[in-house]
Amino acid sequence: MKSFKLLILYILLPVITLGQQKKFIFPDEFSISISRTNLQNDNTTNKNGFGIGIYHIIIPEKKI
Repeated sequence: MKSFKLLILYILLPVITLGQQKKFIFPDEFSISISRTNLQNDNTTNKNGFGIGIYHIIIPEKKI
């Protein structure tokens, strides 16, 4: 019954696809972050963390 509901849902929902001309896509922005938690108690300890991000505007003509 669950798979039947999913099948109906996939059929009824429209599928939107976007096509663009092939060209070299260079990311607009890079980000790197380093963090350390500031919480320590009996259940947790301070740990280090990091993150990396790459951002690219796909349709620059349509800005919100």
